[in-house]
Amino acid sequence: DNNHLELCKQNGYHDLAGGVRFDWNHRLCHAWWAQKETGWAYFRPLPVLVRTTLLQLFGLNPIPFHILHLALHISTVLLLYALLRRLGCGLWTSLLASGLFTLHPAHPFATAWVANDGPVMIGLCTLLGLWCLHGSARADHRRIGWLAGVFAIYLLSLATRENGIMLGPMLVLFDLLGAWRLPVAQSGAKPEWRRRIALYVGLASVAVAYLVVRSWCLGAGPLPRRAYFYWPTEPGFAGWLPRSEERRVGKECRSR
Repeated sequence: DNNHLELCKQNGYHDLAGGVRFDWNHRLCHAWWAQKETGWAYFRPLPVLVRTTLLQLFGLNPIPFHILHLALHISTVLLLYALLRRLGCGLWTSLLASGLFTLHPAHPFATAWVANDGPVMIGLCTLLGLWCLHGSARADHRRIGWLAGVFAIYLLSLATRENGIMLGPMLVLFDLLGAWRLPVAQSGAKPEWRRRIALYVGLASVAVAYLVVRSWCLGAGPLPRRAYFYWPTEPGFAGWLPRSEERRVGKECRSR
């Protein structure tokens, strides 16, 4: 979005946490009934870092952006195919699932939004997280490398987009489903639940820490208002009317 790129160009590398903001009124549109500032702020430092770097290197030339997004999307599709094969799916089943993921218009975040860095990066992080968790489960969650990969990818997803927080519950569900059918490669027994529970608690702790850091970084940033504006059919509409606001301010001044 032009608004995001303008903020990236304006702030550079100095404000990655506050580089994604929407200020609707008086900027993206003009709502005559919205006297208050109408907007919200996101916490997406990784896409802001990518956009800022591309702007620094190539300016507003769209070709590098398209190349990066398409490369991320192709990597996600190939990784989906590889993960399905690793999970035991047949050749044609994996090809069909990957093909539908690539082409079907019902996947707006994977297909129609290829031009948006956040969704394609989240898609890649999701499959990377599942891949690492599968490798960790096969090693009975004993391999530090696999576990470090799981947590590192979860952190990257949290830094990419708000819905990245759902990768943690997805990983837990994926691991729970695999616990009943995936024998450990080394011993043939089921993994011990103590290590699994420690992994789940660790993922939950990362999610809580993310929410704290996000709240601290955004500070007093604008939060989304209901439906972005107050519409005439909503109870708060009268308080947003220009004359109502002027009368309210006038009453406060007279009371003082």
